[in-house]
Amino acid sequence: MSLAVDPITVSVIQHRLRAIVEEMGEAMLRTSYSQILNSSRDFSTALCDPEGRLIAQAEHVPIHVGALPYAAKAVHDFFVGTIRPGDVYLLNDPYCGGNHLPDLTAFVPVFDGEHLAFWSINRSHQSDIGGATHGAYNASATEIFQEGLRVPPLKLYDAGTRREDVYEMIVLNVRHPRDFRGDLAAMIGSARIGERRLAQLLAEFGSATTHAGVEAVLDGAERQVRTIISGWKDGTYEGEAFLDDDGHTSKDIHIRARITKRGSDLEVDLTDSHPQVVGFINSSFANTHSAVVVALAYLIDPDIPKNDGAFRPLKVKLKEGTVVWPTRRSPCAPITVARRSSRPLSARWRPPVPIVPWPDGGGASALPFKVSIPARRGPSSGICSRPVPVAGPLPPATVGLLRVSGRQQAVSSSAVSRCTRCAFPYFSAVTSSAPIVVAMAAIAAGRERNSR
Repeated sequence: MSLAVDPITVSVIQHRLRAIVEEMGEAMLRTSYSQILNSSRDFSTALCDPEGRLIAQAEHVPIHVGALPYAAKAVHDFFVGTIRPGDVYLLNDPYCGGNHLPDLTAFVPVFDGEHLAFWSINRSHQSDIGGATHGAYNASATEIFQEGLRVPPLKLYDAGTRREDVYEMIVLNVRHPRDFRGDLAAMIGSARIGERRLAQLLAEFGSATTHAGVEAVLDGAERQVRTIISGWKDGTYEGEAFLDDDGHTSKDIHIRARITKRGSDLEVDLTDSHPQVVGFINSSFANTHSAVVVALAYLIDPDIPKNDGAFRPLKVKLKEGTVVWPTRRSPCAPITVARRSSRPLSARWRPPVPIVPWPDGGGASALPFKVSIPARRGPSSGICSRPVPVAGPLPPATVGLLRVSGRQQAVSSSAVSRCTRCAFPYFSAVTSSAPIVVAMAAIAAGRERNSR
């Protein structure tokens, strides 16, 4: 029987966990070398338990959120029984819970006495990770091996001692060794801050109260999300998005989402998506799961902690061999498409069609994550890039269903802009999550879409 913890203590533990991951992020921001980290802030910090459950995460890069638990579990399962205080582990393989190869992840184990209690985690985008091209975005890649160095679960520090042979092997394979060394040191330093702060939390509240408080935080987040979902209409809803091509032979590559809502449960079925392609726009299992998580995050109260409990109502169905779950050799460098600058699922957007209201408690100004997609090509060469606010009656707290190649997508109306060169509307939106957001927005609005 678990220990009962009073609500005030639970709230204190919840905010302490949030403060820990935010401090980890602030340390990373101040100590990293590369501009992609200290300026663009392309990193995330999080805490997981030994089973890989997400305990807390800072509001950094949303597409990292749903993938980190798979990485934590991969590291734990590979080294189970040999993990010691002072160890540091690395991973970047998309097929072991990474997002894409540039996103290197550092794991520091946190012990409660002799038992592993938590993982303190930092995932950061490296300016280079080897491979055929600078920065790992190799548009001609047909295998993941052409995109950079794959790092499976790997021990870098053994009981506080760095394994110099492993360290130098990794550094040798990147084009910017000075920045890489500095960024890796910043990542590990950030994760060690999490280790120290969690040790302080355990010492202050005691082991039993801390762990019971963490469970109460997860359960509380689940209750809040289920309450929101329960207010939506039961049914089956659909959404889809298209990519023009993969740069090789495939064209009109589709992602189709069918969402079944029953009570407080959501099943997201992506099995009808396009078969995996030769080019580098496939999405690994962990990254696709993260896109689903991001989609749900758009429709819940932004103040609800984004942790394992909040995502328990979700069940994701994927089919191996599709663009949303390719085989382990497939290239996938630009799959982190829910981030601001990653745009492989860009499409040509049509003028808005019917608007559905955003759920109570969260308008466009309160979105937990903000990401973008580029404009269409204008009358002159190149992508139009000088937006001005769109004129019109669209209120900010709405989500619009826009057509993509004759089909509908969901976007925040406050993000719609119009290009000064071609007057064509474009906007911020979750790209890989777009078909999922469409269906979820339809659920929230009580608008059931016809099943196929």
